[in-house]
Amino acid sequence: MPNRIIPFGLLILLSNLGCGPDKETTIRAAVAERKATYISTALEQCRETMLQTAEKKVDSILLAEAQAAIRDSSMLSKPGKPLAPPPVLPIDSALVAPIFRDSGGR
Repeated sequence: MPNRIIPFGLLILLSNLGCGPDKETTIRAAVAERKATYISTALEQCRETMLQTAEKKVDSILLAEAQAAIRDSSMLSKPGKPLAPPPVLPIDSALVAPIFRDSGGR
């Protein structure tokens, strides 16, 4: 059994020596790339959520303003009666005489 532990320990020791600066920079670069991707995705989702919320608020405000304008215009009282026009004077003020005289029963 001790013969099996020595090669296993040697394998672990050599694998740890393999993690040199090149592998670390590769890992750091991959982590930085994943971090940048995550941040851009999170910002895009946040922006989309904020845009949807803003659209709902703007739609609500516009609808409320339109309904208020309709309500205001429908609640106006009737306009008052206009003043009566002045009387129209006749063009000719001469007395009117009958055109045909009564001819005695005809």
